[in-house]
Amino acid sequence: IQKMLIWFANPDMKPEWKFEPDFAILQVSSVGIFFWGTEMIAVPIPLPYYSVGSGAALAIGALECGAPPDQAIKIAAKYDPYTGTDVQRYKLSGAQ
Repeated sequence: IQKMLIWFANPDMKPEWKFEPDFAILQVSSVGIFFWGTEMIAVPIPLPYYSVGSGAALAIGALECGAPPDQAIKIAAKYDPYTGTDVQRYKLSGAQ
C-alpha cells in the first residue's frame, strides 16, 4: 500500500512489484467512487455505494435493500466470518 500511496503522489513513478500483490482500494472523492486493484487502474463505480472484501456481496445486497452502511456491515459479518464489525464513517467535505 505504501508503494501505491507514493505512486498517487508521483504518477510518473508506477511501482514495480517483486511479487504479485493482493489488495483492493476504494478511492472516494468528490467526483465519485473508484476501485483500484493490482492492475493499478482506477475503475469508476457507477453506484452511490460499493464494498470490497470477502463480505462485499452481502454488504452491497443489504445496502440495496435499504440498510444503512453500519447495519449492512453487521449483516455481512453475520454470514461471513472474515468481515469485521469495526466501522469508521467519514463525510466528504461538501457532501450532503
